[in-house]
Amino acid sequence: MELDFRQLEVFCKVVELKSFSMAAAAVHLAQASVSERIANLETQVGCRLLDRLGKTTVATAAGRTLYDHALELLRRRDQAILEMQNIVGVKRGTVRIGCSSVPGEDILPPLLVRFRQEEPDIVPHVTVADTEQVLRLVEAGDVEVGFVGAPTPSRNIESVRLWSDELMVVVPAGHRWAGRKSVTPAELAGEPLVRREGGSGTYRLLEERWRKAGGKAELNVAAVLGSLNAVKHAVRSGLGVTVMSSRSVGADVKAGQLVTLRIRGVRLKRDIFFVRDSRRELSPLARAFGDFVRAEAS
Repeated sequence: MELDFRQLEVFCKVVELKSFSMAAAAVHLAQASVSERIANLETQVGCRLLDRLGKTTVATAAGRTLYDHALELLRRRDQAILEMQNIVGVKRGTVRIGCSSVPGEDILPPLLVRFRQEEPDIVPHVTVADTEQVLRLVEAGDVEVGFVGAPTPSRNIESVRLWSDELMVVVPAGHRWAGRKSVTPAELAGEPLVRREGGSGTYRLLEERWRKAGGKAELNVAAVLGSLNAVKHAVRSGLGVTVMSSRSVGADVKAGQLVTLRIRGVRLKRDIFFVRDSRRELSPLARAFGDFVRAEAS
């Protein structure tokens, strides 16, 4: 029996995600290719490794055994690669980074320009998702480092504060609040709110601080959208107001399209964190990127 690492990576991802289609997206293969690799693996080991239960896929007893061994084999392979890279001082290749929306769209791009000037042979591969998804990617090892706008309770994640940020109420330039500097919680509760999806660190912080400030009324959510740009466009179009990082709307405010206000009595300052999985050793490429970002933020 001969097992290759790519085959084991695909198998592990199917076990973890319980889905052929989700695993295919995660490993950047067509679903048919994933199915073929799993079928070949089952033929090699001589037994069924996965049970297809409708839309869910679960590992058989044999599959669980192989999964445990596969994780250890992949861990040892990665450790060997890291040690060899450290010995020869490799600084060429791809570094995988996860970012929540604010750092991914507003903070990281200019940093990447300067990083590439210093390290032209290191190619950043950035995945932008909400905070919860980024943390899951870091813990799963799908990205080596990440940037998020909310702290994490996970013991596996090491967090370093890098930048400060403030959330603001954002309204279109023609809104009746446009000439004001702040609104009360009661006023905001009565206004249609456009927000990001539930995993957004911005919305999680708003709800947490809203409750701490004694906000009793429920926020009047008019729409839930998947990206910062979609939210800004909806606000400019008059669908409602939003709460968003001041960093994200700076250009729109300067252009006279949007106006920012504070919420009286609700503190919405936060930090942007650099995160990594403390259980894993960073590659020389990720370590070089992390050192660069921390130096830039200091």
